[in-house]
Amino acid sequence: MKKNELTFEKVWLMFQETDKKFQELTERFRETDERFKETAERFKQTDEKFKQTDERFKQTDERFKQTDEKFKQTDEKFKQTDERFKEFEEKWDRIFEESRKEFQKRVEENRREIREIKALFTDEIGEIVEALVESPLVKLFNERGIQVKQTYQRALSRRTGRDVEVDIIAEDGMEVIVVEVKTTLRKRDIDKFIEKLKIFKEAFPKYKENHVYGAIAYLNGRTELTKYAYKKGLFVIKVINENAKILNDEKFRPLTF
Repeated sequence: MKKNELTFEKVWLMFQETDKKFQELTERFRETDERFKETAERFKQTDEKFKQTDERFKQTDERFKQTDEKFKQTDEKFKQTDERFKEFEEKWDRIFEESRKEFQKRVEENRREIREIKALFTDEIGEIVEALVESPLVKLFNERGIQVKQTYQRALSRRTGRDVEVDIIAEDGMEVIVVEVKTTLRKRDIDKFIEKLKIFKEAFPKYKENHVYGAIAYLNGRTELTKYAYKKGLFVIKVINENAKILNDEKFRPLTF
């Protein structure tokens, strides 16, 4: 028998080796198939997860759309609220302005009424004070050596181009007393009275040859004002209760106008 001659044993041995390799290859194919199946399963699971994720994205997108819609609705409500607030603000401003005008009108009316009442009250008080001053006036000045005999109230002249009104005039012969009566004495009252005395003879020319003296009578006033009138050369008459008194001392020398 030749060395390379095939025998049954060699063929069987080769067959067995080939079968073994085929089985090994089959096992490898099976393992590979199993791995493919596992990989396919994993791809399937991954695909399912992608689907779930995609669904979640869809849900999230839907929620964003709903949220955006709610924001739009909220924004619309804010716009409506802002519009209502503007309407309310305009209405309130209108009501406030009307109320302010009405209040101001009433305040002005009250002020006018108060001024009228005050003027009426002041006039009445002034008339009472004038009466209290006029009644003892002749006696008071006679005691001072000024021999006046008669008095009269509210002398009015328009000769100077303006009204010049005198509260009380006491006269007789050459001496004339012009009296200004104030409920409450103020410095400006004294100054104005002096200016009136400067044009007295022009306003009342019948007294142009007379010796004219000024006297200021008051109900209420500060001491410094009586001193001021004294220094200006005026007689100062204080109304005390129902009496009147000349406050100037015996050294006083009246200014002649």
